[in-house]
Amino acid sequence: MVICKNCKNQFDEYFGICPNCGAQYIPEEQPKSAIPPISDWPDTFEKNTEDYVPVDQISPQFNAQQPPVINQPVDQPFDMQGQTAIKQPKKKSKGKRITIIAILCALLLAGGAAVSVFYVMPQIKQHQIEEQVSNGEKQLEEKNYTEAAESFKKAIELDSYNSRYYEKLGESYLAQGDKYGEAEEALKKAIELDPDNPTYYIKLADLYTHIDVSEKAIETLEEGFKKTSDSAVKSKLDQLKLDTQYNLYIENANTAKAAGNYSEAVQNYMEAIKLKSDIDKTYIYAAEVYMAQNDADSAIAVLEQGRTVTNSEDIVNKISEINSSIENNNGNSFEGIDITSEKNIRFLKEAMKKEAIDGVVKLKVWCSSDDRNIEQELTSEFKKMFEDSELIIDIKVGVSNEDQAVAKLIENPEDAADVFSFTNGQLLNLIDSRCIARLPDYFKGNVTKDNTSDSIAAFTVDDYLYAYPVSSDAGCVMYYDKRVFKDNEVGNIDKMIAIAEKNNKSVFFDLSSPWYNTGFFLTAGCRLEYKNNKQIIEYANTKGLNAAKAMCHIAENTGKGFIGTSGTMGINDYVVSGFGKGELAAAVVATTTGSRIKKVIGNENVGAAKLPTVLIDCKQQQLHSFGGYMAKGVNLYSRVPFTAHLLACYLTSSKNQEYLYKSSGVIPTNKEVLDDDNIKNDPALKAIQDQTPYTHSQGSVVGLKYWSSYAGLLGVDIVSKSGKVSDDSLMTALKKIDNDFS
Repeated sequence: MVICKNCKNQFDEYFGICPNCGAQYIPEEQPKSAIPPISDWPDTFEKNTEDYVPVDQISPQFNAQQPPVINQPVDQPFDMQGQTAIKQPKKKSKGKRITIIAILCALLLAGGAAVSVFYVMPQIKQHQIEEQVSNGEKQLEEKNYTEAAESFKKAIELDSYNSRYYEKLGESYLAQGDKYGEAEEALKKAIELDPDNPTYYIKLADLYTHIDVSEKAIETLEEGFKKTSDSAVKSKLDQLKLDTQYNLYIENANTAKAAGNYSEAVQNYMEAIKLKSDIDKTYIYAAEVYMAQNDADSAIAVLEQGRTVTNSEDIVNKISEINSSIENNNGNSFEGIDITSEKNIRFLKEAMKKEAIDGVVKLKVWCSSDDRNIEQELTSEFKKMFEDSELIIDIKVGVSNEDQAVAKLIENPEDAADVFSFTNGQLLNLIDSRCIARLPDYFKGNVTKDNTSDSIAAFTVDDYLYAYPVSSDAGCVMYYDKRVFKDNEVGNIDKMIAIAEKNNKSVFFDLSSPWYNTGFFLTAGCRLEYKNNKQIIEYANTKGLNAAKAMCHIAENTGKGFIGTSGTMGINDYVVSGFGKGELAAAVVATTTGSRIKKVIGNENVGAAKLPTVLIDCKQQQLHSFGGYMAKGVNLYSRVPFTAHLLACYLTSSKNQEYLYKSSGVIPTNKEVLDDDNIKNDPALKAIQDQTPYTHSQGSVVGLKYWSSYAGLLGVDIVSKSGKVSDDSLMTALKKIDNDFS
């Protein structure tokens, strides 16, 4: 038995042709002494001594030239050489001889039929294979890829050992556009059958490149070069590595550009140019980043370099465009750009038009429910300023309070708002999640020039500015009715509750909200940290128990001069309603609620102070709180980053910060606005300044998970039981809070 070199089928060499694929069998050259010597014959070989002449009867003159002469009678038969026969066979029976001849004839006829079957059948099969392959190649040429694949599959059914058929099958699948898995499987099979064929590795690598899996493409070519040492494979491998590195530089540059980190963007674009200097778009991208920094000289320089190398008409046009903009622009630097001047408005419009689709720029803005009407007014003014016959600005204002906005942005940034409100305490979460953009240098100049240094520092990390500050009151203060309390009577919450009860009113402090009740644990000195995306809480100890007991002490006055929850009504709405109905005499609430309280009881009747002291561990201690700054951020994934940054800059400009203060009492960060006498004398501003030493930045002490933990439910339980909760029950609850984050 032998094995076919073409299809690996096993068959008898007697037939001379493979019965499976029809390939001719060519035996290897046989050694000269293929027949074993007599000494190697098996012992079972029977020798008929009667048919052979004894050795001693052979003539001694026997040699190679002279055949031996045997002493036999003259009438003995002769051999074909005319010599006397050396043996005398026995006489055979005539009947037996006829039978043997008949059997031999039958065998010869049967053998001939077998040879005919084993010779003709492979020829038919080979014809069928060639027919399928020919049809498959024809269908490929005519772009009938599904039909081509079917033909090559049929060829493989007839001959599953031919690697070329798998190659063509893979090519047919790849051309269909949705059969990448099948194409990969077919090409891998071709490599398995013929691992020395470099073409198969190249085609499989092309498949991986097509579906953007460059790592697999590189691995395939590295394996192919290792097996074949083929120069075409090596050339393809080197080019793919070059393309992959180039694309990585471009991706990094685009990300840095969107984040406003222009120096990093330029650096990556220039590295990309070093790798592939013949691509004109890379020079244009780098020039645009330089122009975003108002560095026209560097922009022209990099374009001239590109023009020399590529002789691109697009680069020539870009140079003309920049030269024209230099003539029309007034040369604003990093110190800020006046977005209200007519010259700059024209310049900004041109930049916005590049982001428009069919002349329309679409944006989403998220803000709190209290600010929605104001935001709609301001965005309408923005549209009037920048829209024209060639540019439509479509802005949708949606309600999403700061915590909700940040959570949704982190979860799904690609579908979130382009511009959103948040506090400095949430900044680290946004940076760690890589969904907030850094400020471009030309807008950064406006922010750093116009706002207080402390507000800038609050949104700066590693020398990068991430937000447009809008207010310095992202915390809470005590608002009170001056007709009930004198200014020197709002320092101690126990005394305030007693005074409020005498006047048939109440003091409101929402013990059921972790935003407010966390202040008790911070005041007691409990450990509460948020580092490296990990929440650290240590409440289940003496300090934590003292804080919880202080809450119980206040809640015991529920219905007797104290209210500890707003129920299902929003806190701000509840406070405004309570003051309006005459039910509340004081409330710890966000500063943005101050303007609404003034409207219902009169500006002259509203006082503001830092938070009161509370009784903790038998001592009156100043109550701590969350505090910080409010700002506008830009989504790193915004599809219109330039327009989004321009809108955020506009919404937080000095003009609009002043408008926000007048309409909602928001304490501004803009230095020019803060210098106004009305704001200087605002009691809320002084209250914020007095509370600042006792405030904690949200981002440094709690993460997003904290708000949905048992910390809030503890306050609910205390309020619902009017503070009548045992120490053991409190400690059990505190352990549950700790365990939530252990």
